[in-house]
Amino acid sequence: MHKRTMVTRKAKYVVLFAVLHQSASCGRSEAAPNRADSLTVVKQLADSLADALRKREEAEKQRVADSIAADRVRPRVLTLYENDTRTIAYQSFEQKGIYLPARGNCVLKGRVEAILGGSRDVSVYVFTDDEFINWKNGGTASALFQSGPKTITNIDLPLPDSGKFRLVISNRHSFWTEKAIRAEASARCIGAPMPQALR
Repeated sequence: MHKRTMVTRKAKYVVLFAVLHQSASCGRSEAAPNRADSLTVVKQLADSLADALRKREEAEKQRVADSIAADRVRPRVLTLYENDTRTIAYQSFEQKGIYLPARGNCVLKGRVEAILGGSRDVSVYVFTDDEFINWKNGGTASALFQSGPKTITNIDLPLPDSGKFRLVISNRHSFWTEKAIRAEASARCIGAPMPQALR
C-alpha cells in the first residue's frame, strides 16, 4: 500500500510538472492576465487530481479493512465424521482429536447413531486431552460431554478454551457384541484460527 501511494503521488507530480511546463511555454507569447488564468486552471487541475487520488487511496484502505473484517467472521470448519459408518469392537472405542490453536467462538456439533449390534447403543464423550488419557487408562475422568449408552446421541457443545479435545465413541460397556455406528461431527470456529485434527 505504501509503495502504491508513493507511485500515485509521483504520477501526480509528473502530470503537474507537464501541465505547468506547457502553461509556461504558452505563456511566453501571451499577456500577463492570460498567464494568470492558465495558472489558475493548472491549480484547479492539480487539486482535482489530488482529490481523485485521495479518494482512490481511501477506497483501497476501506476495501482492505472490509476484507479483514469478513475474514474474522468467516466460519472455519474441521470435519471429524461425514456420515461415516464404522464398526466398534466390544470393550473398545474410537476417538477423534481436535486442536484449537487460540480461543474463539468454537462449537462441536454432531450426531452418532448405533445402527447394528446387540442393544444398538454406544456411549459418546468429549474430553480435554488430559482427561481422555485418564479415562483411557481406566482412571477417574471428568467429561465435558457424556451421553451414556444410547442409540442416538446429538452433540451441540461449545468448546470452552484453546487446547486439545477428544470426541470418543465407546463400546466399552459391551462385553461380547460389536456395534456398527453412523456418525457425523465437526468443530466450527468463528473468530479463531482453523481447528486442526489430532491423531
